Amino acid sequence: MLFDSEADKRDFFDTYIAVNYGYARREAENILKNTEDAADAVQEAMLAAWEKLGQLRSPECVESWFRRILRNKAMSIYRDAAREEPVAEFDERMWATCDPGPETVLLRNEEMRMLGEAFTKLCPTYRRHIYYRALLQLSTAEINALMHISEKARCNAYNRARAALKRFYYGRRGSTSDR
Repeated sequence: MLFDSEADKRDFFDTYIAVNYGYARREAENILKNTEDAADAVQEAMLAAWEKLGQLRSPECVESWFRRILRNKAMSIYRDAAREEPVAEFDERMWATCDPGPETVLLRNEEMRMLGEAFTKLCPTYRRHIYYRALLQLSTAEINALMHISEKARCNAYNRARAALKRFYYGRRGSTSDR
């Protein structure tokens, strides 16, 4: 057996990794051409080396032994990545600029008009709550500071404002099934 105790084994391994981590990282990056995958390969190689450290015949062989483990792990990651199907990225700008049909435009315009009418029926305080939170997307702390109210009061007022807006909006539509 190469090591007299678990402590000797741990010290040997820690020293080797501390001295050779940079080399291992560069070696993996040369194979994988990707820093994240290289970090994964080094981590997996370190774990595999630790688990197989008892199989090491002599300390002189540690360099080639660890390098072989590292290369095997890196090549395994490389092969796995090659097998994965490339995923096309969703181009939000392309879909956002799609020209909607005239029916869609009319429905959107009618919805916005009805929502605007419901919004104008709200009392000024409720309108401010909806405006600050939903349209300006201010944080609750910012709204509390702007309106000089407590968190609980702001929360209650915002919930009442939303409920009133829903009542006006759905009452205008003549349907309550969408609530």
